[in-house]
Amino acid sequence: MSVSITLQDVFMSVFKNASGTWSVDLHWFRTLLHVPLYFALGMMAYFTFPRFWLSSMICTIVALADETLKIFLPTREFEVRDLGFDIIGFLLGIALMFVLRVLVNKIRGNNKRQQNI
Repeated sequence: MSVSITLQDVFMSVFKNASGTWSVDLHWFRTLLHVPLYFALGMMAYFTFPRFWLSSMICTIVALADETLKIFLPTREFEVRDLGFDIIGFLLGIALMFVLRVLVNKIRGNNKRQQNI
């Protein structure tokens, strides 16, 4: 049994809807990888530019540029579905950074009030 068949079997056991062919399954896997990649981008964008509209605009421009550049690559193509996963990823990253910022500000505010007592 070759290694690729074993890996495909593992993939199919984890993802019950897997088709069993690498060309289809790998495409979906690559599509799903957009979420964590753009999650990290959203976190970095919000950390650098702590305004929701600005950080989301920057992430949108990057996502559009990424998908548009695929038009010029012979084995790739512009996919709206990938753009959707990009948006989900960076919005989750921005939301996490926003929540962390609110919590940190709240903790700092409580510490200052306790010091004044």
